[in-house]
Amino acid sequence: MKHTKGPWKVSDNVTKHNDTFRHGIIASERVIAWTLRHFDRDPSNCKVTDQDDGDARLIAAAPDLLGALRLAIQALKNVRANGETAYLPIIKQGEEAICKAEGRDEG
Repeated sequence: MKHTKGPWKVSDNVTKHNDTFRHGIIASERVIAWTLRHFDRDPSNCKVTDQDDGDARLIAAAPDLLGALRLAIQALKNVRANGETAYLPIIKQGEEAICKAEGRDEG
């Protein structure tokens, strides 16, 4: 599975659209994803929260995190080649996360 190359970033502006407030996730000068905050009864009481900002920034960091995880797993496998077994659960968890990000089965 391919994804839009990084870097990804969170747009500087939060926009209101219909019944939502949203952050844009930007890559290659276009919006590739939105994070949304719906409001129910009184739109004047709906504000983008710190959690909304955090969610958007975590999504934007995804390509960098995936690349760093690949490097870390390779480094741990190199240590593992010398007989170290303590890192096996970390390697397994990292490989499962990469499979999830790439849309593959964990096998």
